[in-house]
Amino acid sequence: MKKVYLAGPTVFHPNAEGFFAAMKGVLADYGLLGVAPIDNQAHLLGIPPGPDLNAAIYEADIGIMRTVDAAIFDISPFRNATECDAGTAFEAGYCRCLGLPMTGWTTQEVSYPELVEGYVRKRYGRELVAEVSEASKGAKSGSLRDPDGILVHSAGLYQNLMIQIAIENSGGFVSSDPDWSVAFGKAAAHLASVMDSLESLTVSPAK
Repeated sequence: MKKVYLAGPTVFHPNAEGFFAAMKGVLADYGLLGVAPIDNQAHLLGIPPGPDLNAAIYEADIGIMRTVDAAIFDISPFRNATECDAGTAFEAGYCRCLGLPMTGWTTQEVSYPELVEGYVRKRYGRELVAEVSEASKGAKSGSLRDPDGILVHSAGLYQNLMIQIAIENSGGFVSSDPDWSVAFGKAAAHLASVMDSLESLTVSPAK
């Protein structure tokens, strides 16, 4: 069975094993083997939190990503804020560099700029302001700025363009639904389709 890395902040959830089991069940229906970060961490039990454990978890997760055939990412906003989990973002870049097929999912229902707008309004009682056109050496992926003057980027996407475009350029897409199981199911179905297509490709011998 082709192995799929289950990336995302699920590892921090109090019922992580239950959620991973549900995800693995969905992937199994497509003939895929889900692999969670915790599947490679049994040997780390008993090591107290600190530098040694941090380094060991990093190596364990890297080890999984080097052995799987594809990856599926939860890029939902983390800790009731606007950004996805930073570790997941790193893993998306790492898997992209490995050339793995990727897909993603989120419980986020609005685009990133809309998410930031709602967050700033609720948290600070402030509004975003329109960008003032000015000479710039770089392109701007947004037209609004937050109260600190920081550009609200990645218009039309759910999260930072470097994450979502990496997923899309690998052949995947990011599904969205407030019900995580629906969002994950759509992403899993798409990934299975991508992997089936890759499996059926044949390379013609050079003439």
